[in-house]
Amino acid sequence: MADNFEEALAHTLVQEGGWYPGDEERDTNPTMRGVTQKVYNCYRDELGRPHRSVQHISADELRAIYREYWEDSGAYRLRRLTAMAVFDMAVNAGASRAAVLLQRTLAMQEDGIVGPKTLAAAYECDEKELACEYQWQRLRYYNTLAKQKKHKLNLWLWLDRVLKLQSLIEEG
Repeated sequence: MADNFEEALAHTLVQEGGWYPGDEERDTNPTMRGVTQKVYNCYRDELGRPHRSVQHISADELRAIYREYWEDSGAYRLRRLTAMAVFDMAVNAGASRAAVLLQRTLAMQEDGIVGPKTLAAAYECDEKELACEYQWQRLRYYNTLAKQKKHKLNLWLWLDRVLKLQSLIEEG
């Protein structure tokens, strides 16, 4: 199976934008190109490096952190279109949440781990149909989140994110 990480990363980075100082009540976590300060601190801790502002994250650090999302979500084991959708969700809402939504899409037990049963079920499906249904699950998840006042404004951003990826999925 080909590793589609670079294509998935390129698409997701367009969605993530640049520097956000965490100065809004709805999101107080400083973020650079989608990597939060908290995630960056954990990454640097693992390497025994001192903390610094995520605003100064290097391209290599960014790629390494995103590679973890790619692997932790199981996206690397999926076919191209589904992998891109699962990866984008992992970056936006966490690897476990991305895996749970895949399992929900496949109507199977939701344990947040893309293991042999999840993979077998995913490979039994038409890839484009699975990726499209996964996008519907994302929309349902975001709609549920948006019922909380602090997330209402994010709904439009999330919808735009899903629709942009949906265009790519439909192109195949």
